[in-house]
Amino acid sequence: MLDTIIGYTKTPVKISKNIFLLIISILKTLSSNYVPLLVVSCAIFYLFTFLSKRKLILSCSDCENGSWWYKCKKNTGFGTQTCATYTYISNISEDLYKLINNGPDKLLKVLLMLMIHSTNILKKSVQFFDETTKVLSLMMPPWLLFKYIVRPVSKALFSGLKNDKNT
Repeated sequence: MLDTIIGYTKTPVKISKNIFLLIISILKTLSSNYVPLLVVSCAIFYLFTFLSKRKLILSCSDCENGSWWYKCKKNTGFGTQTCATYTYISNISEDLYKLINNGPDKLLKVLLMLMIHSTNILKKSVQFFDETTKVLSLMMPPWLLFKYIVRPVSKALFSGLKNDKNT
């Protein structure tokens, strides 16, 4: 029973237990006399009845919506401009904290993904050129001979002859 009361009131455990022990000790003290015990029991009953009707109106802060025992004053708590501003500021500060805290990790992940992507592109391009060369060599072997042997040798030979001629 005490745990359910603590859960509903959202009060700290020590305070609730102390109040509960105070009420029990008062009831034990008054148990010899029935009239004071009846008065205290009625007062406790009236207190809980009053609180359960939510007639108590308090000023709420942030985005509170009240509780089972009190209502929020008008223009305070949930649904007001203050609540919207509070929510906006808390969301922005949480995003900023996450950006500062997790930013370097995300940057490293992005750089790693870019490196992996570029490596894959290079692998695919080399594979494409190899396959293209294989197909062309099967279709035209003289072209392959010209591309890899005749053209480089003739370029080197002609550039060497130009250098000899100029000197």
